[in-house]
Amino acid sequence: MGNLKGIETNLRRAREFKGISQESMAHELGISQNAYSMLENGRSKLTTERLDMILDILTMSLQDLLAFSDHVTFSKCNQAYCMNNTVHNYNVRLDEIEQRLKNLERFLKNENQD
Repeated sequence: MGNLKGIETNLRRAREFKGISQESMAHELGISQNAYSMLENGRSKLTTERLDMILDILTMSLQDLLAFSDHVTFSKCNQAYCMNNTVHNYNVRLDEIEQRLKNLERFLKNENQD
């Protein structure tokens, strides 16, 4: 995938800046948290397809990711962008909570049947 030296660090920084957990990112990608962690740490090959999916989730271009700097990104963050990012983060968290609630309901239903 060409020379993208340092992209792993920028992936982590951008994800953290946007308030997205590794677990949420992994869920969006359909992989385990451990597999995602390996991508961020450079211990697993990052494919172009996977990178495109990550960029979509982060709502960033490859250029933005490669040039990512906490300071620059923060200073360029306009209100609409931050609001959209916050809504996305809440939606991801709500999805996680809804899934956990469904699992708990199933567990309780099974417990009551025994």
